[in-house]
Amino acid sequence: MRDTKRKTSRRFFLFAVSAFGAMGTLAPQQAHAQTMIPRRPGNGVPVSRPDSQGVTPTWSKLSKADLVQALRDGGLALIFRHGRTDWRTSDQLPMRTFEDRSLQRGLSEEGREQGRRTAAVFAQLGVQFDAVYSSPYFRTKDFAALVTGREPEVTRKLLGFDQVGLDGHRELLSRIPAKGMNNFLSGHQFAVTELGFVRMNELEEGSCLIFRPSGNPQQLELIAHLNHAELIGLPN
Repeated sequence: MRDTKRKTSRRFFLFAVSAFGAMGTLAPQQAHAQTMIPRRPGNGVPVSRPDSQGVTPTWSKLSKADLVQALRDGGLALIFRHGRTDWRTSDQLPMRTFEDRSLQRGLSEEGREQGRRTAAVFAQLGVQFDAVYSSPYFRTKDFAALVTGREPEVTRKLLGFDQVGLDGHRELLSRIPAKGMNNFLSGHQFAVTELGFVRMNELEEGSCLIFRPSGNPQQLELIAHLNHAELIGLPN
């Protein structure tokens, strides 16, 4: 009788060890699957982190002529990733202040030229801007000033990809501009990536996403994704 109990206990112990081991092998796989296919708060394309840089499948819901007319008519929100930067330098993080230009990666001369050429195109087309926003980084402030000819309203809402940044982007992109004008945002790629509108590295430096604001931060309509070459080609 005692031997039977010992055998039963041993079988139960081996079963428990086997089950625990199986759970241990499944857990990492499940966690990996959740990491590879994250749930995002955005209403755009799924987010991924491709190894390659500069893959940019640009598109527009409107024909070129209709897009130009929409920009002239106003009522849109354009969010730019700042122009080309000098990648020989880098942001010295963590920064205690955004006021020291020497601690930040800045626009290269090519990036400044992108800003000037974009400004010339908008002037030629008669595109006007109401509110002008930028993140606290010099590269976004400089780019906004080059394109619009105005000093931007600096806001931390255009920083980061945590919930504060996601909510901030949604709020600014949903604001309806004054009649006949558009809103201009100069920021970075991370939050719009996390929101699901582009994948990482698809928003090239100097390119933009164009939204039609409704006033509702949870209902953002993306109508176009243009790179710099497409932007300066709009008048042609």
